[in-house]
Amino acid sequence: MKMKRLKRICFLLIALLLMVVLVASCAPAKQTAGDKKESIKIGAILPLSGWGADYGDEAQKGINLAVAEFNNAGGINGKEVVVLFEDSAADAKQAVSGAKKLIEIDKVRAIVGVMFSHEALAIAPMTEQNKVPLICGMANHPDIALSGEYNFVINESSPGMVIKLVDFLYEKRGMKKLGVLAFDTDYGHSVAKTMDGRLKEIGGELVITELYPPGTSDFKSLLLKVKSAEPDVLMLVGSPPDTIQIIRQMSELGLKIPVAGSDMIREKAILDAVGKLMDGVLYYNRGPETAEGKEAAAQFLANYSSAYGEEPRTVTPFLAYEGAKLALTAIAEGGETGPEMQQWLASIKNFIGANGEITMDENGAARRPIVIQEVRDGKFDVRVEK
Repeated sequence: MKMKRLKRICFLLIALLLMVVLVASCAPAKQTAGDKKESIKIGAILPLSGWGADYGDEAQKGINLAVAEFNNAGGINGKEVVVLFEDSAADAKQAVSGAKKLIEIDKVRAIVGVMFSHEALAIAPMTEQNKVPLICGMANHPDIALSGEYNFVINESSPGMVIKLVDFLYEKRGMKKLGVLAFDTDYGHSVAKTMDGRLKEIGGELVITELYPPGTSDFKSLLLKVKSAEPDVLMLVGSPPDTIQIIRQMSELGLKIPVAGSDMIREKAILDAVGKLMDGVLYYNRGPETAEGKEAAAQFLANYSSAYGEEPRTVTPFLAYEGAKLALTAIAEGGETGPEMQQWLASIKNFIGANGEITMDENGAARRPIVIQEVRDGKFDVRVEK
């Protein structure tokens, strides 16, 4: 009996020992400081769902290209670059929640993307307070850059572009009575306000302003109001689905009013949907002026097409790419802290972007070449005014 009990105890001890060895061999090895791979994180807030998702998709592709370029070149100071995306759904409250997570939990060095001004204006106080540079892509309301020294706008501010277009319409085309049909956002309000102010200065008149909720599908009642106001030209500011419906319904109502637009109207989906109805549409855009700038734009276009098998539908990926590239270059050349990045970004002069040269003014808003372009024979970017 004693011998059997002793054998049983020995067997249990051996089994226990084998179990300990097995568990130890399966446990992860302790990571030393030398083993841990450091990374540099930036955040991006984009409308990846909702009515602005088309813009968010292209912006995400542009940002990923910039990140890939840095990582393929060895990262920054040997550290891998990581971008963390938050979906705003084009909603200001959701954008604020995303910014809060990126800043407080993820500890990102900068926030890029941000397509719409109402989102940027909502998160600007948070980025300023936490000294995290905010580099807006498409959003360009003038109050964004004025909200603090850590908030930057790389798209030429909307007043500058709007004034350029209004002056062209008034002086070159003799259009003195303008109308505007815009989505009810901070950007839409800014465009209408700038148009009204500029027209009063030069002797013209904004004869009608109509703002509609994003995602509206029936515009006929608004268009009949426009018809009654008899503008020489109608300015459209809205998302691609909105603009498609407006142009189609103008045709259905027999409205022959010429159309102008913001850079948001330069959208392949709109052109594909309405075809020849787009011919003659004027819009403002930005574009490279130097040989180096033109080469950079061509290179970005080639890289984008190679990576995604299609050309950009809008200017969005160009701007998103530029924002990410500026953030990462600020880290590489300025430093990894918020104040160091801010100083570098504030001092930018003639930075070669994917869509023209960038110089920051004293408020952190980009100054860059603006051009007036026209749709002709189903093609964008026919330049009519420098």
